[in-house]
Amino acid sequence: MGMKQIAGAFKDYKIWMSWVMFWANTIGVYGFTATAPTVIEGLGYKSTDAQLLTVPIYMFALLMVIIWAFWSEKVQQRSPFIMAGYAIAVFGFIGQLAIPQTRLKGLTYGFLFPVAAGLYCPLIMIVTWVANNLAPSSKRAVGMALLISVGNVGGIVGSNIYLAAEKPKYPTGFGVSLAICCAAIIMAGILRVVCKRENERRRKMIEEEGEEAIRARYSEQELLDLGDRSPFFIYTL
Repeated sequence: MGMKQIAGAFKDYKIWMSWVMFWANTIGVYGFTATAPTVIEGLGYKSTDAQLLTVPIYMFALLMVIIWAFWSEKVQQRSPFIMAGYAIAVFGFIGQLAIPQTRLKGLTYGFLFPVAAGLYCPLIMIVTWVANNLAPSSKRAVGMALLISVGNVGGIVGSNIYLAAEKPKYPTGFGVSLAICCAAIIMAGILRVVCKRENERRRKMIEEEGEEAIRARYSEQELLDLGDRSPFFIYTL
């Protein structure tokens, strides 16, 4: 593993932008898993019953994760599923903030489903999107380590914004989670546009100059070392 690849991973904008998307997951998930039973308990259920009522929520989230993973792989797209997933979470967070919980208990419980599904299903897309768009393998290894280590810092935030004094409404926790999900949607959209433009630029260059002429400028090793900066590398969108 060369220092050039290590430095390249630290400087790669794709990783920096993906941190925001990863934080949307870790901030929301760490807080949500700890407080969902409290929200349900606040609707008038006993503690044990509240814990049991979280099971359907997580089963629904699991189903969405599986659907998202297979669908994304089938169409070979990542960013639309990240944006759609977090949009579902945003819908759920808005519901939790807007609904008078004690009067509309069923609706309050129902809005926990899109929160969980919307937080969990984009995570696989984020990890695979970053992995798909980093090369060579040495840069990918460093980049993935950076993504996961820095991304998990969001767990510290998520564990401290759902304040006990605000239960079961948790306006600060739900509000911050809503904001970071919106930021993740924007970041995924920007990154998609940037990658798409770079793909188009490379395709145009190959069409105009010819593949053989471009390859003549580099040795095979140089092309391998260029990784995702190679004129022949096409970013996954």
